[in-house]
Amino acid sequence: MWVRTYSKIFKDIKKENIWKIWTDVNNWPKWHGDLEYCKLEGAFAVGNYFMLKPKGVKAFKIELTRIEEGRKFTDCT
Repeated sequence: MWVRTYSKIFKDIKKENIWKIWTDVNNWPKWHGDLEYCKLEGAFAVGNYFMLKPKGVKAFKIELTRIEEGRKFTDCT
C-alpha cells in the first residue's frame, strides 16, 4: 500500500471554503483538467462512493473510508 500527501499554504482563504470545494466531487472536473467526470450520488460520507473517470482511461470506483469534517478524508481506490 502507498500513501500520498500534498500540502500548500495559501493566505486569505478560509479552510471552510476549501473543504466545500473538496467535498463537491461532481464539480472536480471544473478545476482538475485531466478528469472527464466524477459522479457522487448522495452525501459525502463514509461508506459512500463515487465514480471517477480520468481522460483516456476507464472509470473506477472510489469509496470514502474516513472523513474528518473540515480537515481531511481518506478513500480506497
